[in-house]
Amino acid sequence: AVADQVRYIEEQKFLCVCWKGSYIGIGAKIKELRQEYGYLGLSSDTYNFNIVDQFLEKDMEEYITEIQIPITGIS
Repeated sequence: AVADQVRYIEEQKFLCVCWKGSYIGIGAKIKELRQEYGYLGLSSDTYNFNIVDQFLEKDMEEYITEIQIPITGIS
């Protein structure tokens, strides 16, 4: 059943950043965020949500992805 496949992200605080550009650069941006904001106690999990992707834009440099990293408060 479809309902069995639905997953939820628990309510919590997140560090959120919008990334504009190709997916290739997202890993480096996440690493940079972890270094800069590690004092917040960031989870090892990262959620990426495509806002503008290949279905809306041909130019990969125009893609927009929201990066969300849970803040656990434990560093």
